[in-house]
Amino acid sequence: MRLIDNWKTVLWRSWAVWAGVLAAILSGAATSVYFYTISQPYPSRQLIVLNGVLTAAAGIVAAVVPLLRVTHQKSISGDSDANR
Repeated sequence: MRLIDNWKTVLWRSWAVWAGVLAAILSGAATSVYFYTISQPYPSRQLIVLNGVLTAAAGIVAAVVPLLRVTHQKSISGDSDANR
């Protein structure tokens, strides 16, 4: 296995990479809210809803990552089709 020649460009411009980072951040935030919520004797409804929203958002973004991975991006690949 070897790196592609323009790996730095792909790393910084790929939608899949950024979506993966966003999913990780949302998942970390959901986990933090969850542990804070269970540490409270009477957690507020807003914290419970926030935890659910963050968890759902992380799941949706993570589910979109494979679709973004196979999407053609001109900023990375250029105008030509790589399969030709």
